[in-house]
Amino acid sequence: DIAPVDAKLSEFSEEQGYTVVPDADGWKGDRDAVLEAVRTAAEAEGKEIDLTQDFAVKAAVLSDNKELNEEKDELNSLVHHSYRLKVGDAEQTLSGETLNGWLKESADGRMGLDAEQITAYAEGLQEQFGDTLEDLKEKNGQRYIVDHKLFTNILTSRIGVEMPEPETESQKNKRESANEKLKKQAEKEAKKAKTEEEKAAIIAEAEAKMTPAPEMIALPTADEEAAGGSAGEADKAEKSATGATPANAETAGPKPDRKSPEAEQEEQEEEKPDYTKALLTGGLYIENPVTEEAEQEREEKAAKEVPLATRPNALLPDDPEEKPESGTPSDADRTPVTVTMAENEIHIPLLEADPGFELGYGFDYVEVDIGRQHVTLFENCRKVMESDCVTGIPNKARATHPGVFKIDYKQRNRILRGSQNLYASFVNYWMPFDGGIGLHDATWRGTFGGEIYKYSGSHGCVNLPLSF
Repeated sequence: DIAPVDAKLSEFSEEQGYTVVPDADGWKGDRDAVLEAVRTAAEAEGKEIDLTQDFAVKAAVLSDNKELNEEKDELNSLVHHSYRLKVGDAEQTLSGETLNGWLKESADGRMGLDAEQITAYAEGLQEQFGDTLEDLKEKNGQRYIVDHKLFTNILTSRIGVEMPEPETESQKNKRESANEKLKKQAEKEAKKAKTEEEKAAIIAEAEAKMTPAPEMIALPTADEEAAGGSAGEADKAEKSATGATPANAETAGPKPDRKSPEAEQEEQEEEKPDYTKALLTGGLYIENPVTEEAEQEREEKAAKEVPLATRPNALLPDDPEEKPESGTPSDADRTPVTVTMAENEIHIPLLEADPGFELGYGFDYVEVDIGRQHVTLFENCRKVMESDCVTGIPNKARATHPGVFKIDYKQRNRILRGSQNLYASFVNYWMPFDGGIGLHDATWRGTFGGEIYKYSGSHGCVNLPLSF
């Protein structure tokens, strides 16, 4: 007896991706049946007999199995790619082998790519192209930062997957709080259970009701999935169109007119991100150059002594950057052009960074320099606003704590009250980042900066001009 072999998916290979390994017939015949076949052939004066036809055993999964071939196509759409990543003349390869290592299955059985690994890879490009970026800095005096966020968008758009939204700190706290409440209630009820089985059932039921952390898996986008879809997908589309689930759609007002398939396809194509437009200079894909128009506008505002205020009024540092040397592409040359890229080619998007910008805090951050009593806002690696400030008196009770913080929230028209109601101050803008310490305007101050904080500093907050 020989057992049949089911068709199955092969291991991944760079050349072919995933393929279907063909099925193979088995063979099974009992002694009497085989002897009868031999006797019949002998009586007919046969000299050879082929038993495979009558005694063959077919595999349960054949090579043309629909589900197996759909799985093969799905996996290949995710990982059977090889991209050439370019920064100027430098080039590296993002191989299918690497993409295959990111494969991950969701709780509902869908295949996607591990979003955290995609993010880590994108953030690591700064180091991977580090020597090239250093050479460029020496060559033209400009420091470049890899825009890993835009690269992630480009890559996932090419592959046809959508990155999940990460859970915010607030969402995480609410989820964990609700889960903890369910757990405690279940433990309380379990104590009344008469048997261990009842106790386990109560705990298991509570765990099933708990909200899990969101899956960080980049899944195929809707337009990449098979046409038609399941009833569940149709329900989602209905909900998206009407703002209500199909069950209560009738009460949600009249349904919008159904669009033709052609109109829907055109709309989807319009919504797809277009990454072919770029600002190219010297073969580099630049995202945030300082244009001549922006520089001229800022110079005009500086000449009129417009104070640092809203972002449209934001000024560059007092010391303007040196003009590019002769032969270096000027800002005027950096006009948007259409870049025709090969299907397997991705130009790494770069951001031009201003002096003072530091890696490790994202592209947008507020720097509070306690020693210099100065606050600087960076956006997209550019210095867009800066102002003198007053921080806390440098003693144990009132010092502004050094460190890296996230702004908790932003609020208008707030009264700040000190401990034991020592003071109550109205502020127009309030942005806490360290418990009760935050950034806010201080209209009661006439001047900022210098040595003020040493003898008339705040209670820890960062005091700023109202206009800033």
